[in-house]
Amino acid sequence: MPPTATRVVRAALRDGLPVRVELSDGRVREVAQVHDAWRVGNRWWRGEAPSRHYLLELSDGVTLEVYEQNGAWRLERVAD
Repeated sequence: MPPTATRVVRAALRDGLPVRVELSDGRVREVAQVHDAWRVGNRWWRGEAPSRHYLLELSDGVTLEVYEQNGAWRLERVAD
């Protein structure tokens, strides 16, 4: 699943953390574990909105870093 071909289009949250992600190819993947979550302030002086990043392990063992910014979800990277 190369990051250029697939992106996260939405995420279902529970207690503020992703429990399921829907990818642009239509697949819905369950989150087995949230390994980390952090906020990035971005360059506010340039008008960039802050973002929330999550390192997720999916139920099939794939690890993704995804982030949400202004209500839009994106895939940052796929970890090996």
